[in-house]
Amino acid sequence: MSNQTQTPTKKSPPVYRLCFSAKNGTDRNGLPTLAYPVEIGAVFERRERGKGLIAKFSIIPTELKDGVLFLMPADADRRQESDLFEADSEIVEAGQ
Repeated sequence: MSNQTQTPTKKSPPVYRLCFSAKNGTDRNGLPTLAYPVEIGAVFERRERGKGLIAKFSIIPTELKDGVLFLMPADADRRQESDLFEADSEIVEAGQ
């Protein structure tokens, strides 16, 4: 760490929205189906961009190990989240 005093900077908006979908069953082919994605946090760039990103969780789902995390661009329209999945009606209807 340097001894330089850092000037306060304006907080940057998130780069990604952190979403989670729990596995909620299986389809007729025996493949797992997912519930509708729920936003659980955000991902921000670090001040030094070459050092990666920071994930901030608003909530941590209890079934985190039995689901899927998605990173959605922060400027993506929330109505298009169903595009995360293949157009399988069982998956889309699961969370509605």
